[in-house]
Amino acid sequence: TLSTNLGNDFGVLLGLINKSRFLLAAEDYQESFKLAAEAMKMAVDMDSYIDKRDALELLYKSSEKLGRFEQAYDFSKEHKRVSDTLTNRQNLRQTKTLEAQYKNTQQQQEIKVLQTQKELVEEQKRNQRNLLFTIIGLVFLAGLVLFFLYRNRQKTNQKLKELDILKSNFFTNISHEFRTPLTLISGPVEKQLENPNLDITDRKDLEMVQRNSQRLLNLVDQLLDLSQLESGNLNLQVREGDISLLLKSLTASFQYKAEKANLNYIVDIQDTENKWFDADTIEKIVVNLLSNAFKYVPKQGMIRFSSSIRDGWLEMQIENDGVISGAKNMDTVFNRFYQEDDHADGVGIGLALVKELVALYRGTVAVENTANKTVLFTIKLPVVASEFSEDEKSYSPLENASILYTNVAENLKLEEERMSEINEDTPILLVVEDNEDIRTFIKSAFESEYRVIEAENGFEGIQWAIETIPDIIISDIMMPKVDGMELCKTLKSDERTSHIPIILLTAKIEEQAQYEGLEMGADDYVLKPFKTKILESRVKNLVWTRKQLRDRYSQEIVLKPKDISISRIDEKFIEKVQAILDIHLTDSGFSTEAFSELLGMSRMQVHRKLKALTGLTASEFVRSQRLKLAASLLKESDVNVSEVCYQVGFNNHSYFTKCFKEIFGCLPSEYSQK
Repeated sequence: TLSTNLGNDFGVLLGLINKSRFLLAAEDYQESFKLAAEAMKMAVDMDSYIDKRDALELLYKSSEKLGRFEQAYDFSKEHKRVSDTLTNRQNLRQTKTLEAQYKNTQQQQEIKVLQTQKELVEEQKRNQRNLLFTIIGLVFLAGLVLFFLYRNRQKTNQKLKELDILKSNFFTNISHEFRTPLTLISGPVEKQLENPNLDITDRKDLEMVQRNSQRLLNLVDQLLDLSQLESGNLNLQVREGDISLLLKSLTASFQYKAEKANLNYIVDIQDTENKWFDADTIEKIVVNLLSNAFKYVPKQGMIRFSSSIRDGWLEMQIENDGVISGAKNMDTVFNRFYQEDDHADGVGIGLALVKELVALYRGTVAVENTANKTVLFTIKLPVVASEFSEDEKSYSPLENASILYTNVAENLKLEEERMSEINEDTPILLVVEDNEDIRTFIKSAFESEYRVIEAENGFEGIQWAIETIPDIIISDIMMPKVDGMELCKTLKSDERTSHIPIILLTAKIEEQAQYEGLEMGADDYVLKPFKTKILESRVKNLVWTRKQLRDRYSQEIVLKPKDISISRIDEKFIEKVQAILDIHLTDSGFSTEAFSELLGMSRMQVHRKLKALTGLTASEFVRSQRLKLAASLLKESDVNVSEVCYQVGFNNHSYFTKCFKEIFGCLPSEYSQK
């Protein structure tokens, strides 16, 4: 009323909305709807989108409470549209703010550059005047003139260095400015993509956002590399190693893309002896050239990569179907931002970076249209020690390229192994019972959650347990050949099966019988006749107990047998595992097969044993131990991330970073700074 008397329309509007909200909470939906409708009319007249949004929210909520569902749906849609409009406006304002900040920074940099150029021009003018005066002056002043010239030249060089530093800092700052919003984009997108209930259309849209944010990040990195090259801050770091393995790894990473696009992808890499090379620089050159070839090759076309060593030079050729038709001079394809096809991916930085990197490498790069209507890039790079200075050489050990890069074929093999392990991970319940009806009854109770294996006596039960390593065993006590007590004793004393929880079924109610079973290592007793719910509850409790132990393992950097095992046999097994890992964990060639051989078990037995104790497959377990060791090294030493990666047995830096982030929720570099 006061706002009405004072002619304060916004106050009236706010009062209507608040009163409507109060009435809605008080369940006076009719009056709440009436006031919200009045507020909506005023908000429309005043063109206030925030008040429109609030009024529409009250309208659709009160309509819903009044049972006007169609009307509530219409108001809800309008509320969503208005909310989206507000969000878009806020995003637009933020974008304009960022653009203004960027332009302001750019203008400041340009002003600094112009000021520096002006100073250089004025300095050169003074030099010319001094030179003129010295020529006209007396001969005895010549030495003094030369001194001034030398001093001024030093100043000019210093100014140019400062200009290069300013430009490099500018690109670095811009790179970091881009990385911040890219992180804010990619983070929520990745979070949404992890939602298994995400609509397929939304998933495709989010995957597109993710791809393009990564593409923009790569572009920023390339710009930064170019800036460092121009400022002289990027130097070679060559090591001796097998360059052919490196090239095989890099080219293999494009195999899946070629198969997916149905391309004829040919790789011909000559095996070589150890040579001197910069792996990072060669990776950037090869990946950019192959990416360019895949970008422009026609459908079902041909791409060929070949390499050989001739007279101390590495010669690489990348050829693909198609021709370069838009360039008057073939070398213009190396110009920054050049594109043959305006509709192609990328903005033409990759080839410019290749040219700069080849120049840094003191090599040559050439491109030509061949008679076979193909485009051929030829790169020649020195690979002998005499071509590099001592400052460019590193004598740290580099066994082979597989230490730096993981072959894709090997990745596929590991993936197949992982898939087979996942298939093997279906929970297994072994029922050992001589009564067929009881076996059938137990199977029917658990077959929806377990793969149930049946054995009609203790002898068969022991064989099945060792062969399949089940997750849990339910066994009768009174059976022919081998009874439940003997079965329990045998399995609990065997390193392969000691971890398996065993529930004994018995008709004996005497405490002495139960005590004997527990002495043999049984985990629980169920008296006959039993109810299904009781048996299911006992099984559930044992599984939960094992899960608690597995969760405890995930917190340990060093294996602690007493913390993740129940029996003494399991403690010895974990101690043996720890002893093997102490010796072989940092060996990049340490495989699950080798791990199994050292433990004296089959791969499947090791897999299921570790899965039961730690919740991880054999390969996941080794990887987790490497990551935990890496985390410890990052916290307790001054070594950099790359050194830690290779010290703990990883072959690929990017794969190490990905796995580390999955386990610890942050990048290795961020973890070391915490």
